[in-house]
Amino acid sequence: MKFKHNKKRNTALLYEYLVKELTRCVLKEDIVNKQKIVNILKEFFSKNSILARELEIYKSVVEPTELPIKMAEKILNESKKQFDKLSRDEIFKEQTRLLKEISSSVESDIFSNFVPQYKSLATIYQLFNLDASPKKKVLLEEKVLSIMIDHQEGKKLELPVQNNLVFKRFIEGFNKQYEKLLLSEQKELLNKYIVSSFEENSLELKVYLNEELGRIKNILGSLNDDEKFKGKASKVLASVSQIKESKINADSIKKILLLQQLAGEIEANGN
Repeated sequence: MKFKHNKKRNTALLYEYLVKELTRCVLKEDIVNKQKIVNILKEFFSKNSILARELEIYKSVVEPTELPIKMAEKILNESKKQFDKLSRDEIFKEQTRLLKEISSSVESDIFSNFVPQYKSLATIYQLFNLDASPKKKVLLEEKVLSIMIDHQEGKKLELPVQNNLVFKRFIEGFNKQYEKLLLSEQKELLNKYIVSSFEENSLELKVYLNEELGRIKNILGSLNDDEKFKGKASKVLASVSQIKESKINADSIKKILLLQQLAGEIEANGN
């Protein structure tokens, strides 16, 4: 059974499209368009804005996975209650302003960007917004609950099949040069750094960096067992400690990217 969905009126998808485009601009070193998108995200998804509040409700539903059914039902019921308290007219008005801003400011078609959770976000949108019969509502709710208790969709997206049509669209829409060169951990670092640039705090990035630098330090520490690299390893390890104590900025991110590359090469060579 198919249900109506308008991706340009799905706040969570609009946010994801913008973040993906922001990532693409950073990788292409397109500073002008990067700043335009950062400004858009700051304006429309600032704390307590109507779209930010709506987005948080989407996240409450789509982000928890492999939950016990009772817990998933409680989260979904509370999410529906909170969504019903939001002004649909105000959401529509802000979405309209956002779409106009995207159209006038962003030079590329952000809606061609690949969003891994597209189907999940579309289903949640339908449940929250569709004026449907009780039967259709129940069917949609069952689909959303299955997303929350089953992580199969996420597992499939982590290792996409090369001949998958959706994955091909992603490759075509993404900067091919960097997509081939960057390690998965480097892409994750860039993603978190980009998102932190328009959030009021960078707590998620700080937590990630603490874990990632610890991982890198452990890998680089293995070089101390090799007399050829012992001296160099000590200097590199010292730089890791300096980064952990320094302010997070573009320079420190570049250094971490280099350290990730080095760590990746050590692991590949079995050192």
